[in-house]
Amino acid sequence: MFFMVTATYPPDKLAEVVQTFRKGLEVPLPALLKRLHVLTPGGAGELGIKSYSIFEADKGSEYDALVELTKRMARFNNIEGYRYEIESLLTAEEAIPLLGL
Repeated sequence: MFFMVTATYPPDKLAEVVQTFRKGLEVPLPALLKRLHVLTPGGAGELGIKSYSIFEADKGSEYDALVELTKRMARFNNIEGYRYEIESLLTAEEAIPLLGL
């Protein structure tokens, strides 16, 4: 299973977000969770700066992976205007059987 974290924050908080992100990189992810991408479209939109982080969780470890991601995202809670959402994602191969097709 995959998880996508979508984050938005005001442009004036960029330095604080980068500092918090770099500090988080000092603590390795547990083996059950792999960071695949951290992406940003560049620039600032209506909601501010947006970023997407894609993670892959080992099968059977999805709950623990979600707990780990939630703990890591809590580091940003003190940054005013920082918002995030964690979504679980399935591949097409995983999702199609769930539809009964």
